[in-house]
Order: sequence, then structure tokens, then C-alpha cells
Amino acid sequence: NSSYANEKGEKMWKQTSEVTLDEFCGCGKRTIMVTSWTDNNPGRRYATCKGSKNGRVS
Repeated sequence: NSSYANEKGEKMWKQTSEVTLDEFCGCGKRTIMVTSWTDNNPGRRYATCKGSKNGRVS
């Protein structure tokens, strides 16, 4: 696992294990399910794609 700061400066964790979903982002890439470990959303799961810069599916 590695940490990084998002655009708001919140510390986030990136998990090394990801679950690939059978859904596609607006950019055409497959989405993955990741877990947020921010102070505001600990343990929250959400879908994103590897091309996402803001952690959201477009």
C-alpha cells in the first residue's frame, strides 16, 4: 500500500489489490473497485479507472 495526497490535501491510501469490474469508464477503460482510507471516508469502496486523475469514474 502507498499513500498520496489528493487535490484537497487529504491523505489517501492506494491499495495494491484491486478488483476489476465488468463496467467501463467514460474514457473507455475498465473500472476497478478500490477502497478509500481518508479520514473522511475510511473503508469506503468506489469504482474508478486507472486513467482517472481525481479518483472518479467519468
